[in-house]
Formats: sequence, C-alpha cells, structure tokens
Amino acid sequence: MEREKNNTGLIVALIVLSILVAGLAGFIVYDKVIKDINKSSDSAEENDSTNKPTVYRDYDLEKAKELVDKYYTDGSWIFDDEHKLEMAFNQMENISLKRVSCKSLYGEDFYWHDDTVLACDNYSKVFEYSELNNEYKKLFGSLSNAPKTWFNIDNNELFNDFEVTALNYIEKTNQFATLVCRGTCGGPFGDGVSLYDVLSAQTDDEDNLYVIIGYVTFNWDWNDDEEVELQSNYDKSIAYKDKNDISGNYVKENQDKIYKTTIVFTNENGNYVFKNKNK
Repeated sequence: MEREKNNTGLIVALIVLSILVAGLAGFIVYDKVIKDINKSSDSAEENDSTNKPTVYRDYDLEKAKELVDKYYTDGSWIFDDEHKLEMAFNQMENISLKRVSCKSLYGEDFYWHDDTVLACDNYSKVFEYSELNNEYKKLFGSLSNAPKTWFNIDNNELFNDFEVTALNYIEKTNQFATLVCRGTCGGPFGDGVSLYDVLSAQTDDEDNLYVIIGYVTFNWDWNDDEEVELQSNYDKSIAYKDKNDISGNYVKENQDKIYKTTIVFTNENGNYVFKNKNK
C-alpha cells in the first residue's frame, strides 16, 4: 500500500514536470521564432508603407491662380512680416474705422514715424487688431497671429484717403492706425513688374497643394514703341517689341526660359493656407 502511494506521487510529479517542460519549450519557441517572424512581418509592412510612392493629383489651375493672387504683393511673393500683413490687409473688404487725434496716440499733434517720411498729422484713423488678424489666419492658418508692427500698403481705398500709405500698430490700444506720406513717397521703382502664371498645381496624399509659378520681370522704363526690356539673366529671344503685344499665354509659351517658384499650401478645414515657398 505504501509503495502504491509512492508510485502515484512519482507519477503526478512526472506529469507536472512534463507540463512545465512543455510550457518552457513553447515559450522558447514563441520568443525565439514566432515573435521574430511577427517582428519581421510588421517591419516589412512598415517599410512598404514608408516606401510607398506619393500619389499626386492635378488641381484646377484657375483656382490655384486665385489662391496665389492673394499672396502677391510688390511684384512678387515675399513672406516677411511686413508683406504678410499687407497680404492680410488686402483681403479686408470692410473695416470699422474711428478717427482719433495723434496726440492721444503719440502724445503730440504731429508725429514722425521712425525717421521716415511717414507721419501722423493731427489725426489718424484706427481699427481693431482683431479685424486684420482674422484675415491673417485665413491666409496663414488658425494657429498663426498677425505680427504687431507697422507696414506699408498700396491700397488705401478703405480709408478714402489717397495720402494713407502705411499702418502702424498701437500697443496701448491694440489697434492699427493710419500713417500718411509727408515727403517723397512712391512705389518700388527700379524693382520691375512681374508677369506670372500658374504652370501646374497638384495635391498629394496629405492634401498639400503644390503650385508652380512661372514669372518674368520687366524694367519699369518702357514705352509702347520700344522693345520690352527684360531684366538681366533672361533669354533675350523672349523679348517683345511692344508690351501690348504680349499674349495671355506668354508665360506658358516661354516657361523653359523664365524663372519658376513653388508655393506649398496645406488644407485646413477645407481651405488651403500658406505652408512654405520653395525657390
């Protein structure tokens, strides 16, 4: 009887030991073989996803032209603070103006701005920073904010005052105030006038929009009966004898002989906003 009990215990111990050995062997097989296979499979899928070529889709050229027009100032696409502010201002259709004295803004009736020909002369017209900032966000994204500084403007129709040539940020009231010209003011003479067109527009898988623009810069000094003089670094074969003869397809027809730039936009809530500019 005693011997039978000992045999039974030994059998049970052997069974338990066999189960443990089988479990250990299974763990080793999983850890060394199956796990590595899964890792290799996941890595391969990840590599396939990473190496997947980007698919580009054509975008309407007219819509792309309307978009890049919003960012065109002073004959080019310049994205420093001053020009970005002017871009936002140019999109403003209505403005709530108040007339205030220069003395309330600057402490004096006549104020010269930073040793320039710009001044506040007796009074200024002001509007809220938030009005311009709303337009700025539409161009540069909801997380962006308009710089709080002064900037020149070309369009002064909203002020009904042809003397207004700049806007100055007023920190104490969080407003922009008009500045008028009190000297020799004028446009960017000598910088040239750009003629441009959209050559291609495509979106990618992440809904970025790539717009390639072709452009050519002419000198300011031209007459109808003289050759349209191109600025340096252009193929002279694309010059015209009369600027009025330049066709609407001029840029596309000469796209291999002129400058190009790419502006990238990103989709934000259904609208494209500026992302970056490539030379």
